[in-house]
Amino acid sequence: MENERIMAEFFKALCHPQRMRIVGLLKEKKSCVCDIAGMIRQPQPQVSRSLNILKKAGIVAGDKKGKRVCYRLKSPGITGLIKAAEKIIMAESKNTYEAFNGRLKGGKTNGTTHR
Repeated sequence: MENERIMAEFFKALCHPQRMRIVGLLKEKKSCVCDIAGMIRQPQPQVSRSLNILKKAGIVAGDKKGKRVCYRLKSPGITGLIKAAEKIIMAESKNTYEAFNGRLKGGKTNGTTHR
């Protein structure tokens, strides 16, 4: 039961477009809050809150450098997880597009004709 709760919190932390953008940036390189805020064009306090949520979930870690904290993905496995999710989404998007396109043309999908 505890493992499921922890996993739910992990995925819940990723369930926001801004946090996904931050994770996407951190896949590429370590960055501090001010740099991330500039790259995603969001206020620094909002980015700090998002980073705090990601940090509590174990997704990112911060390394203090002088007065700044540089954030990075805590585990390289997170990059693999994101890539796997992208593959699934792309495959589903293609299937959805093909099914929708077939319905528009009056084609058959799943054994039925849609008009």
